[in-house]
Amino acid sequence: MVANPLRWYVVALILLLLPTTARGQAAKKVGVPDQGLVIGDVYTLRAERQGVHERFKGNLVKLNNRWIVLRRTAEHRADEKSSSHGLFPFISRKSNSEPANRVDELLWIPRDAATVESHTQATDHTATFLPTGDAPPEHAACDVQLVHAGKSLRRQGGIEAVSGDSITVSVPKKVKTNFAVPSTPEKLASISTTNLNRVETHYVRQHLATRDILCVHVVNFDVSSFETVP
Repeated sequence: MVANPLRWYVVALILLLLPTTARGQAAKKVGVPDQGLVIGDVYTLRAERQGVHERFKGNLVKLNNRWIVLRRTAEHRADEKSSSHGLFPFISRKSNSEPANRVDELLWIPRDAATVESHTQATDHTATFLPTGDAPPEHAACDVQLVHAGKSLRRQGGIEAVSGDSITVSVPKKVKTNFAVPSTPEKLASISTTNLNRVETHYVRQHLATRDILCVHVVNFDVSSFETVP
């Protein structure tokens, strides 16, 4: 007679724990699902790494098992410290008197970091832009937002290589050149202040882990549509 109450107690305990286990398994499912996503529609995505998050909004133009890609038009002002004009010289050919330049860019967001916060249907899908490739393109200038040691960082440079777990970026760094002491008074007199303060641009190769990346910004433009610099 004692076995039956004990058995029912065990069964009741298992049933009580089932919803908690199911919730725990559901919580492990991260990233944007396939169901319901429509190419061309406008989405607001929340990308999160190590408790740090950013929101990105644009038209959905590509989706695969690693990346979700939004296309948006953003304004970059010439006085912004984080401006990518130095990386994209074709964008800076307009008059400097303009308060801001409108930049058409692709946002490559790691799928496992993204969740959908809002969705708006597009009124017209006929002109949907579909980028080629299944990852951020190599040999393209980029602005990478990432999280390292709980801090939000940015790395601007050129993409050298993309693998399943990392992106290799060449990041420009300003370096002062060594000043050679003139051997004669004549050479000393001929030195200009420009030579004394000469700075060169060196490139440092950095490997950025995909697990730390929030978004890779890549400007979308056709080089052939710009005039040649005289």
